[in-house]
Amino acid sequence: MSIDEGVLGPEEREDQINKAREDLAKQDLVLWHSEIGQSFINGDEEPKPVEWMVDGFITYEGITLYSAKAKLGKSSLTYDLAIAAASGLGSIRTPEGGWLFDFKGQRVKTYYLDTENSRGTVIRRLESLAKEKGLSRKELLDSGWLIVNPLELKHPPPFLNPKRQKLEDDLLKAKEFGAVLKESGVKLIILDVLSHCYPEDNLGRDENDRGFIADFYKVVSAIRTAANASILIVHHHRKGPSDQGNESASGSGQLLRTPTTLISVSILPESKNPDGDLYQILIEGRETRGARKILKARSTLDGVCRAFDQVEEPVVEKRPPGRQAGEAKRIAGEILDSVLLKDPDLVSRQIRPGEWFRLVQRVNGTVPEWQKSEATLKGYLTKELVESLRVEVIDKAQGLYRVIK
Repeated sequence: MSIDEGVLGPEEREDQINKAREDLAKQDLVLWHSEIGQSFINGDEEPKPVEWMVDGFITYEGITLYSAKAKLGKSSLTYDLAIAAASGLGSIRTPEGGWLFDFKGQRVKTYYLDTENSRGTVIRRLESLAKEKGLSRKELLDSGWLIVNPLELKHPPPFLNPKRQKLEDDLLKAKEFGAVLKESGVKLIILDVLSHCYPEDNLGRDENDRGFIADFYKVVSAIRTAANASILIVHHHRKGPSDQGNESASGSGQLLRTPTTLISVSILPESKNPDGDLYQILIEGRETRGARKILKARSTLDGVCRAFDQVEEPVVEKRPPGRQAGEAKRIAGEILDSVLLKDPDLVSRQIRPGEWFRLVQRVNGTVPEWQKSEATLKGYLTKELVESLRVEVIDKAQGLYRVIK
């Protein structure tokens, strides 16, 4: 930039000199960031459209944290989602007959890292959940669209360096792992569960430590960037009562800051959930369309694991006195009759609530009103059938009962 000193006055020349300095400084600023791979947003730059794996809920580029209470059925829910992605169908039936998580026929190659369940358990769950969708577990796995790696608590996660001395060792291994998945065409990576994917370190730090979780997300981000895929992390809720509505993911608050989508499943309060089989799922995030839906748990058709369907928000009705209790006694009596058809020797034999629950599971697959929560089904034995004089209490403290007719 030239400055005409013969035409401009002293103040104008000073302004042009300052402007020239600012232009040079701006060029240096842009160049400096460019050399480290960074760039600024231009005034006419258009935003990159969000690539949705599931419209409004899960993106192809993000990290999703899915948390739920222990023993709630989160692995079954997650496997159902994995099967939905790999098949291009959907997960969780809506009241209208569609899917809450709808992949709309677009198959997504999925890698599922299961850190705690045995191979046998995984195979049985996959078989059961695939049948629910009219699919073949064998064909799904043989097709390569669904890859399941069960560690069975015997092997370290494949993205951690067993001989690591520092975080950089894990980051290098994580990048290698992500690169291998990218070459295989994987677009969805499921890590189940967080506590086993990044176990307590030699300093005693765990999920409650902010720095520990920050390091964990560095590893996850290294996998995601190298794989150019979406990552879903399965985690558990804080310990405590399981019927208090919405709950939070266990650990440091840092856990909730990095994910682009948060999915939380918790049991509904007893006031809206007398049978104990209703849950709410909350979905929220930066780009995510927030949602709160009610789910109903049931056994899969073969009784191997849980399945979930979306239902309408329950309305608490005031029933006439005695109606609800009489209905429960009727259902309990019908279930007992069905159980005795399969096991007539149960009469006069001592039984505990746990065994009763397993026997009921064998016969409740075809009658919707029998598919209650474990607590409700056990209550049929310990309360309804006792009050109906069909079961007697042998030792309540020890949990011993006897069917008498």
